[in-house]
Amino acid sequence: MRAILLFFLFISSNLFAQRITLTGKITDTSQEPLIGASVYLSSNKKTGTVTNEEGIFKLSFDYIKDSLVIEYVGYVTQKKAFTRVEKQNLIIILEEDKGEIEGISVTPGENPAWKIIRKAVKNKDKNDKRSLQAYECDTYNRIEGYVNNN
Repeated sequence: MRAILLFFLFISSNLFAQRITLTGKITDTSQEPLIGASVYLSSNKKTGTVTNEEGIFKLSFDYIKDSLVIEYVGYVTQKKAFTRVEKQNLIIILEEDKGEIEGISVTPGENPAWKIIRKAVKNKDKNDKRSLQAYECDTYNRIEGYVNNN
């Protein structure tokens, strides 16, 4: 009887997922912390967090075989594998993205707004509200007030 009880206890403990907590610090190559870097599981972006003002993050989830994705604007996205160990501390260094965008050329020309303004002036008699039978408009009003409880 005791053997059966131990067997079921062993089986039930393996059925529950192991909770993992990943903590770490994300910096650039000059050891400056990256504030607001995204850290999430590659299979589920909803399981994620962002780094604080010191570049530190903490992410807890039920273990699944996956990898961690680290993203920050202007830096190369990184994938980092993690193990089944309950608590892990990671140090992640992101490199700047050296990618360049194509150059653009700015040429002088007429402002597109002038074309719209000329059409409005040309049709001002036709669009005069005094010559219309009826017209409507949408308005937005905002009132701000304060209550002093002294």
